Amino acid sequence: MKGDINAFENLVERYEKRLFTVAVRMLNNEVDAREVVIIVFEKTFFALKTYKKQYKFSTWLYRILLNEVYDFLKQKKRQSLQPLPLSLGHLQDPSKELEKKEFWAAVSEALMYLSSKERATFVLSVFNRISVDEIADMHNCPRGTVCWRLFQARSKMAKILKMWK
Repeated sequence: MKGDINAFENLVERYEKRLFTVAVRMLNNEVDAREVVIIVFEKTFFALKTYKKQYKFSTWLYRILLNEVYDFLKQKKRQSLQPLPLSLGHLQDPSKELEKKEFWAAVSEALMYLSSKERATFVLSVFNRISVDEIADMHNCPRGTVCWRLFQARSKMAKILKMWK
C-alpha cells in the first residue's frame, strides 16, 4: 500500500496545477476549484483500479474533473459573474500591467457566458492545448461535436471581447 500512496502522491504533484487551472476557469472561483480538485483526487484514488490502460491517463483524469465541475455547477446554479483575479507575473510598465489585468478579467467574465460544455472545450483547447481528439474522449462525444463547440465558443468569445476594445 505504501508504494501505491507514493505513486498517487506523484500523480497529484504532476496534475494538481493543471486540474486546478481548468477548474478555476470553469468555475470562476478559486475556493470552489480547490474543492472540486480535492474531490477529483479522492475519486481518482478509489477508482484507479477501474482505469483502463488503453486510454491516456490524463484524458481519464480530465474526464473525472469535467464531470465533477458539471456536477458542481448544477448544484450551485451560479448566477454571478465575478471577474477572475489572475496572476500575470511581473511587468515593467504599470499601464501595460493594468491593461493586461483588465483584459484577463474580461476573458474570465466572457468565459462565464459560454455554456459549461463550450467553456470546457475552449479552456481545454486554448489554455491547456489539449487536442480535439482527446477532448472528444473526455466528453465521450464525436470529434465533430467538439469542433462545433470550439467554433461556437470562439465565436462568442470574439463577440464579447470585441466590446472590450
